[in-house]
Amino acid sequence: MNFTDLCITAVFALLLTALDEGGTALTWF
Repeated sequence: MNFTDLCITAVFALLLTALDEGGTALTWF
């Protein structure tokens, strides 16, 4: 896995966490 894949995976995990917490973090994007 290269650095780009790690970044994409990390962002995706953060988005899933934001959705689980009610989507409030999604307003940052």
